[in-house]
Amino acid sequence: MIELERSFFDEMVGHGLAAFPNEACGLLAGKEGRPVKFFAMRNQDASTVSYRIDPKEQLQVETEMEDEGGRPSGCFHTHTHSEAFPPRPIRIGRSGRRSGRSLGWPCSRTPIT
Repeated sequence: MIELERSFFDEMVGHGLAAFPNEACGLLAGKEGRPVKFFAMRNQDASTVSYRIDPKEQLQVETEMEDEGGRPSGCFHTHTHSEAFPPRPIRIGRSGRRSGRSLGWPCSRTPIT
């Protein structure tokens, strides 16, 4: 379980609503096990059923995270046309570390808060 400050949650919801009806995605930077910054990312798929983060954009964001003393700590995406479900483990960060953290809301224009 990951605990988010309200400001990060609000950023994620705003990003999701701005991308609707397509899925939105992003990365969380963390320090000492706590999220410190949300990075809204472009969904390279521009799809209502899938998302893909551009590898070049991901590298830029991860470099910024490292420069600020953080590291990738979570991946975010929305489900705009299906119920949220646990993701398969994904690789984040240059180390290829696996992360099973998932954040999302069910299909609707109004997120559950």
